[in-house]
Amino acid sequence: MLFGFIKAVVDTVKTVVQVARTIYNVLTAARKAAEAVFSAVKAVKKAVCGCPEKDKIKLVELVEVVTRSQTEYWFFTGYNEGVVVNPGPESTKKKKITERKDKNGADYKQYINLEKDLEGQEKRHPEFGRYVEVRARVEWVKGGGGQPLSGKKVFFKYEVDKGQKRPALLKGAEKEGFNSAGGVVGTAVTTDDEGWTPVVKFYLSQYGEDKFTIVAQADEEDKNVASGPEKKIGKYQVWRRFWFQKTHASNFAAADPNRSVGGYAKVFAEMVAATHVQFTAADAPDRTYYEEYQVKVGGGNTKQAVIGGHNRDWFYKKYKKEKEKPLKAHLVLCQHQWDPGGSSGETNVRVTSNPSQEIPMTLGHNNAGIVKPALKGDLVKTGEWQVVDNAGNPVQPKADSWWSKTGRWIGLWGGTAPMVTKGTLGEANILIQSTRTGLNCVKVQLPAEAPDPTANRVMVKLKLTYGRYWGGESNGYQTLIVCGADKEYNNIVTHEIGHIWFQTPDAGDQPSSLNNHPNHYTNNQGGQGHHCSKGANLVMGVAGYPAGIYSDGDCTMFHSVARSDGSHRWEFCDVCEPYMKLWDMTKMKQPT
Repeated sequence: MLFGFIKAVVDTVKTVVQVARTIYNVLTAARKAAEAVFSAVKAVKKAVCGCPEKDKIKLVELVEVVTRSQTEYWFFTGYNEGVVVNPGPESTKKKKITERKDKNGADYKQYINLEKDLEGQEKRHPEFGRYVEVRARVEWVKGGGGQPLSGKKVFFKYEVDKGQKRPALLKGAEKEGFNSAGGVVGTAVTTDDEGWTPVVKFYLSQYGEDKFTIVAQADEEDKNVASGPEKKIGKYQVWRRFWFQKTHASNFAAADPNRSVGGYAKVFAEMVAATHVQFTAADAPDRTYYEEYQVKVGGGNTKQAVIGGHNRDWFYKKYKKEKEKPLKAHLVLCQHQWDPGGSSGETNVRVTSNPSQEIPMTLGHNNAGIVKPALKGDLVKTGEWQVVDNAGNPVQPKADSWWSKTGRWIGLWGGTAPMVTKGTLGEANILIQSTRTGLNCVKVQLPAEAPDPTANRVMVKLKLTYGRYWGGESNGYQTLIVCGADKEYNNIVTHEIGHIWFQTPDAGDQPSSLNNHPNHYTNNQGGQGHHCSKGANLVMGVAGYPAGIYSDGDCTMFHSVARSDGSHRWEFCDVCEPYMKLWDMTKMKQPT
């Protein structure tokens, strides 16, 4: 019985195997029939169109690259190309050579005003320069049969997020493009045997804040047009970078102008601290340090640095050249900035005491004062005193008198003691005191031989040298900055560095994509140089300004730091903003 059961099981298994074999044979026959049909279709297609089926490719990589030099052995320089990671990815075929880290939020900064080889080609910076370099790579998806990938087309284009207030049309080299500044909006290239495209250069625009994404797409259908999925790298954002050096006295703290740093960041320019330099009072040239009361009404007795046209060249030489920081503003920080001015009007006044009462001098400018010694040259241009009678006529001895030859006179009441009736005044006779009520005010100390002015009518004739004071000065990359209150200090720093970048541009001097600056004015309406009147009031009837003078401007490029409401501006106004963003900042204004 057991034998019969085993035989039945074996027969059942045989039957299942036979059924499976039959199914397999049917499927095999179906597959062969399908292949025959497919082969027939291919044959018909070939017979009809004469074209075999195309091999397929796909785009697999889009990377940023940079080529750096490297020393191979001691006598030969080779070149090493590698991938720049961020914002692009790493490559499966090329090694990573560097990584971008300078970012503004999610965007990667491209400093268009710096040379890529600023630190040598062995340290070439992909984030410097107007252009970025990219490559794309394709692979076989179908077919290929191990054949080279040469001759396959890849198309490149870009996407742009335009910065605020960008002109409707950028002109010439101020525009972005492939192959050159202002170049083509798209380009097509062919691959090498390994499927890599050549290096493709994309030039960013010159407009700060603009952001660019580079897009690649292969010709997957081999129809000479872009097809298949896109790959993208970005976003690259247009920035400029410059440095600043502070030169200041060792005995006062000189803070970094952080508000100015923020003001320049708003126009997409990175302002970076460099190596700073200090000086002492013993180092400084003569006529640098004056008591504070000489240059500020109500000031104290402490001596403070006064820097300007009379001594600035000495401070300019403190500029420290740094090869890796070629665009550097030199901020000479002074407690007061004065320039030699001119000669006062001639003053004739009766003195009634010795020292005299305070004498106000007529100066040629409002922002002027008298210091001792003069910033440059002699303080006293004209200095005389004279005894006069009640009618104002000079008192003279008899013409034939011996005394007339010496300026001496015998008293009317027969006194024999001689009295001097006139004389000269020098610098020692001019007094500047801490109590003076105006920077144009002085006192006179009559010489010992002069008569008592309380008993005699003594007239003084004076003409003195004066200086002019300012908030700061820009002479190319060399600047003088008054280091006062924080907000005022930053206002001056932003303003004077603005002049280094040729702001506010005069008619025809602005970038070609912009019109003449609508708020430009110059010396005839206030200040020295080129300024912006955005939000200012034009005040008429001010002496020396027949066209009026501006007051209370809104822009950091307004000519005056002082504003009636006490506020300060360390940022560029909305009118100046596009002029600053479109300025390439490749060159600083040079000293005159």
